[in-house]
Amino acid sequence: MIKPIIVFHAHCPDGAMAAAVAYNHFKGDVDLVPASYQTPLDEVIPPEMLAPVPCPDCAPTGDASGILTCFGTCSTCDNEHVVKRVVYVLDFSFSPRDTDALAARVGEVVVLDHHKSAMEKYTGMMTADVKFVGKTD
Repeated sequence: MIKPIIVFHAHCPDGAMAAAVAYNHFKGDVDLVPASYQTPLDEVIPPEMLAPVPCPDCAPTGDASGILTCFGTCSTCDNEHVVKRVVYVLDFSFSPRDTDALAARVGEVVVLDHHKSAMEKYTGMMTADVKFVGKTD
């Protein structure tokens, strides 16, 4: 499994708890990224962190070029030899514009937020690449 990126609301008990739960769920194999509102997306998540990563199920050819090749058909990457990362955004939400930009660069964005304003902001935005899970009181 490719290490997911966990973006969580910084300086907030809800965000800290959400990050701790995600860290535990993924057994510590995550990139934790604190985020604050009004911070541009590229300052929250460095662009190099969003780049596709080598497919863990493809084997190197062993030559000096470092080109990866699959033995048979790779169902993990569909023979693309790279896998896009999944980003979980917890107790926080980017603007719809930034969320769309993020979704275009990664495999999937999952937003888990209990704030009513976030739920309203994401109405009609759900796609195969962006999922919003939230509940308001």
